[in-house]
Amino acid sequence: MSNTLVRVIAQYHDENGKPKGGQEFTFRADSDIFMYAEKDALAKAIQSMIDIEMHNYGGKYTYVDHELVFHEPVELQSNFEVALDNVYQKQTA
Repeated sequence: MSNTLVRVIAQYHDENGKPKGGQEFTFRADSDIFMYAEKDALAKAIQSMIDIEMHNYGGKYTYVDHELVFHEPVELQSNFEVALDNVYQKQTA
């Protein structure tokens, strides 16, 4: 049994139903469950967790996707703006 981090992406809709951006949720679960369960069943279970826990926050969160995270994220230290400028300079050269 592996206690693996599950990262969930959801779409947030305001009280008028307008999409207002994404929201990330996380929880831990046995990774083996995700290997053998049907994707539709996983999505419905995750949506029910979101509905239960977010019912007091207003608006609606709709499940979009999930991924299993087996390693901690690595923060990139490079300057993004410099990297993007380099890409543009190479395209015009």
